[in-house]
Amino acid sequence: PLAEPSQVDRFINFYKEEIAAKNLKSTKKFKSSCKSISREEDLSEAKEAEELAKELGISKAKPGEGGLLEMIRSKHARREAEGRGFLAALEAKYCQGTRSSSSAKGKKKRARAKK
Repeated sequence: PLAEPSQVDRFINFYKEEIAAKNLKSTKKFKSSCKSISREEDLSEAKEAEELAKELGISKAKPGEGGLLEMIRSKHARREAEGRGFLAALEAKYCQGTRSSSSAKGKKKRARAKK
């Protein structure tokens, strides 16, 4: 979007000043739209967005695509960490004593080959 919902008041004030200065005409549509704007929904949406940002690990300091990039990077880092943990668990489970058992298997094969 080109503007944040928090900027609606600033835009309305700007147009009201321009109408008062007679640079713009006041219309029924403008008056009705000023009355119909619900700022309560904007506040609830802002709170919801903040909660989601915290959940996803995104800071509000980077608006626009910066937040998206930050979210992608955090997901990538989390997946890398999970992958390392997964590989470490597999190593711990299956790599215990593999050298001694593989060398013993090699000795058995050589002994069978000699017979």
